[in-house]
Amino acid sequence: MKGGILVVFTGIGASSGLALAPAFCLTSKRGPVGRASSRSFEEAREQLKRQYDQSIAALTGAGRRAEAEVLLCHREMVSDVLLEERVNQGLIQGLDPAAAVEKACHILCQMLAQVNSDYIRQRAEDLKDVCSRLISLLCQEELPSLAGLEREVVLVAHQLSPADLATADLACIKGIVLAGGTLTSHIAILACSLGIPAVVGCPHAVEAAKSGEPLFLDGASGKVECGLTHRRKTELARLVKEEGERVCQLAQQALLPSVTADGLPIRVESSISDSRTAQKSVEYAADAVGLLRTEFLFHNRESLPGEELQYYLEIARQLGGQRFTIRTLDIGGDKPSPCIPIPKEENPFLGTRGIRLTLRQPEILLCQLRAILRASAQADIQVMYPMITSLEELQAAKQWMDTAKKQLAQEGLPFDPAIREGIMVEVPSAALLCDLLAPHCDFFSIGSNDLAQYLLAADRNGECLPQLGSYLHPAVLRVIQMVLDRAAEEGIPCSLCGEMAKDPLATPLLLGMGLTNFVVTPAAIPALKEGISRLDTGACRRIARQALSCSTAGEVVRLLQMEREQTVPAR
Repeated sequence: MKGGILVVFTGIGASSGLALAPAFCLTSKRGPVGRASSRSFEEAREQLKRQYDQSIAALTGAGRRAEAEVLLCHREMVSDVLLEERVNQGLIQGLDPAAAVEKACHILCQMLAQVNSDYIRQRAEDLKDVCSRLISLLCQEELPSLAGLEREVVLVAHQLSPADLATADLACIKGIVLAGGTLTSHIAILACSLGIPAVVGCPHAVEAAKSGEPLFLDGASGKVECGLTHRRKTELARLVKEEGERVCQLAQQALLPSVTADGLPIRVESSISDSRTAQKSVEYAADAVGLLRTEFLFHNRESLPGEELQYYLEIARQLGGQRFTIRTLDIGGDKPSPCIPIPKEENPFLGTRGIRLTLRQPEILLCQLRAILRASAQADIQVMYPMITSLEELQAAKQWMDTAKKQLAQEGLPFDPAIREGIMVEVPSAALLCDLLAPHCDFFSIGSNDLAQYLLAADRNGECLPQLGSYLHPAVLRVIQMVLDRAAEEGIPCSLCGEMAKDPLATPLLLGMGLTNFVVTPAAIPALKEGISRLDTGACRRIARQALSCSTAGEVVRLLQMEREQTVPAR
């Protein structure tokens, strides 16, 4: 059979989609580190800073703010005190500068691996990339580059950094396959936001791939195929074409208003975190931005971002005047930031995070509220407080909002005095107190991920939650129904975000429960709108009544699967 011997590998699906293109194996040309360095550690460090500065400026100028922020993190790592101390220790021991950097990197990565935080552990990948670049500069060796990429390829590498993509024409990158990485690594998150299919944690595929030979990947299942026969390549080309046509059809559907089959308008809003995902929100015609995560502004920074660095107006301009909801900083516990000191806690999910953190460090909250208010003078903005557990917390947050308004008024700075304030309903106590909280809120937003986690006492990132049924557990459904009913009685809007919002199995159930506002990632908008267009609200209400009477999550799942089989036309 022409084309070779077909080999199939399985990794971790990090960004959905299909890709078929020649492999481009991105490998370093570095030799053994033991060879003599041609310059000092300080010289190499300063040169690397200049390179990062150039890339950051280019990315910012091109509107690629997300990648620029990641590179800013890498630039700050170059000056990290611990890295400098470890390198100097190696130099004192008589190591060559390149060897000293390699040893320092190894020690620091071991230290990061011991931290009880997935986020911090993943920063080891960033550190490895920074040290790799330092070593190449010390030895005057060429780093792999994508600057001259002119054809469509699937990138294949042992590891890949956002810095590697800084000079690339992203239109040429049809897919990414990495030996390392996880779902929470920077490159996986970036690939997802860019809509590039990606598979990580697939070392055998990386070893087997050869530059120029066709390679196929399925970013949803994590499957990678190489050594394609002519027949298999033809089959896969057809699948990729059909998938592309389906995506185009859904994209066209996304441009239309979201309406059920019987004419009920449904709001489909986006969940974004930066300028690039804001562009995707506009591209997929979201009705609004229902959730702007502000954590990205604080991650990977050694110092707190001031009002001027919190670029809400930049996003507002991208949205063209569309309303957007800014969630105040939801960081802490398992999502720490270098610029915010948080004591180590035995159970971070039940510790200092969200509004608890910012009320304990009110200078952070006040600065953020001032930045939001200043942007509200020129944009349609509403603010949302995360992890509210009591009326006292909500009142305290609103008091800081009043303080921010008074300060800006005294300084003569314009803002919207009637800015709308709401809360995330993601903690059981907030759901149970929703009747007391509603009079103090302009809107609710149900966070299905955390609500399921806290109701079922199961780590949402652990292995036990899916077995317990997560958001389709009867207890979760009953609480969601209670919140929706109370919001309707109080006459305030209520949205729902999280994995449940984009799950096609849950769409008719949520519609039947009375939800008319879904908040999903931009990439999920087309499929959600298409699914909504096929549903009748009367049938959805019947499904909801049946689901709410189920005794187990398994019964709910079977009911929804049966209904979906009857609703979805055969392809």
